[in-house]
Amino acid sequence: MRRFDTYRAQLAQIVGNVSRLYSATSALPIYEPDPKTLRVLHVSDIHLNPVAWSVIRSVSQQFQVQLIIDSGDLTDHGSKPEEKFVSEIGKLKIPYVFIRGNHDSGAIQAAVAEEKNATVLTGNMKDVAGLRIWGSGDPRFTPDKTTRDDNVGTEALVQQGQRLAAGVRNSGLTPDVVMLHDPTEAQAFNGITPLVLAGHTHQRQTRLLSTGTRLFVEGSTGGAGLRGLEHEQPTPIEMSILYFNRATHRLQGWDDITIGGLGQKSAEIKRSLETDPDRTISPPPSTTPSPPAPSPSTPAPTPTAAPGEGQGLGQRRPR
Repeated sequence: MRRFDTYRAQLAQIVGNVSRLYSATSALPIYEPDPKTLRVLHVSDIHLNPVAWSVIRSVSQQFQVQLIIDSGDLTDHGSKPEEKFVSEIGKLKIPYVFIRGNHDSGAIQAAVAEEKNATVLTGNMKDVAGLRIWGSGDPRFTPDKTTRDDNVGTEALVQQGQRLAAGVRNSGLTPDVVMLHDPTEAQAFNGITPLVLAGHTHQRQTRLLSTGTRLFVEGSTGGAGLRGLEHEQPTPIEMSILYFNRATHRLQGWDDITIGGLGQKSAEIKRSLETDPDRTISPPPSTTPSPPAPSPSTPAPTPTAAPGEGQGLGQRRPR
């Protein structure tokens, strides 16, 4: 508890560092957001850390954020007392899109949905601030070590992701952004959307998948919560500003914000640009084996379309 009190005492300095970060963006290279740019704040894994709300509020104001996307683990145990923590979402007065993480209970999800500025995605797509966003909560609820290995393992997560991706593909939906908590599940959306946002690992990373889909995993915006104070090396607070072209809905670039954890006063911002923001996103090649060639004595069957073939993917405009 003493370490957390020290952490809270540093809050004013942490928020001040955010202001200096915004001033530093003028020296960052190339991309200059204009009034038509949609500025989205991606946060994840807040884990009940109240410091996160002050930083989110400061970043949102300084960077003129128009939408906040939260890829889960807002709370730690999903308990009844934690529902009060959710009320800070409404005080932000900015559209807030949320999916449940493996530390968030159904009650926490319902509490988020009650906030007037919040949108909770549960395997559906909504248009928020001009972006078509599809999302689904984590299939697990594993708030502590006693449940950590219950319900869904890695293989089951992969299969779950494949089922969800097939559902979106067959529906003909064309999301601009897909949200899933665990990147293991998220990778199944390769070729379905230009951008997939995830969290869970507490380590920020991004990469282009084989079809041109970008998988973007956010770090912990809560510095891994109170558990992050247990380690000798504190987990930093991480979040990212995503810049979208409002006309094409495509990601143009992003600013990664990193603020030092307990006992650290560092704050840094790093800008990355999409080299080909309007690239075509194509579905991956089918892995279904080809049927054997007919024997000379057997007439070749008349070709027929596979279920769904030419209905959806072939008709979708490139994203």
